[in-house]
Amino acid sequence: MADSKISALTALVAADVAGADVLPIVDTSATTTKKVSTADLAEYVSTSSAISNLLSPKAPLASPALTGTPTAPTAAADTNTTQVATTAYVVGQAGTASPAMDNTATVGTSLKYARQDHAHPSDTSRAPLASPTFTGTPAAPTAADGTNTTQIATTAFVQAQAQVDQFILASAIF
Repeated sequence: MADSKISALTALVAADVAGADVLPIVDTSATTTKKVSTADLAEYVSTSSAISNLLSPKAPLASPALTGTPTAPTAAADTNTTQVATTAYVVGQAGTASPAMDNTATVGTSLKYARQDHAHPSDTSRAPLASPTFTGTPAAPTAADGTNTTQIATTAFVQAQAQVDQFILASAIF
């Protein structure tokens, strides 16, 4: 048998192997022949099968399709990386401050988000657009002389119109 080529050997089937048989293994890197018992080979196959069975329900590292309720460590507040965000992290990012009033609209830079149920309080420092009631000394632009519209008339406009009316009345009397 030592003179036979490996390609000329017949295939080994289970019926040909007895429990105490030893199989030759050729180590082509060392150009030597080694032996392995059928018991060792059976244990290797059994172990390989067991490992395959253990790995088969595992998700691959690249693009895993997870099921159930996967868990992960929760990132520290305000973390801004590609780290997985757990639901605990997301809920922790909700803002807790009251909404600001009387600010100029800007793009925010906070990593916090506003909850759907947040509400801006009524701004009592401003008058409503419909039927406003002003207090203090409100100011407005003065209309041009002779304006006859629904524009607000300031005291300066009224005084100017009164002087014109007095002039017209005085001219009519004389």
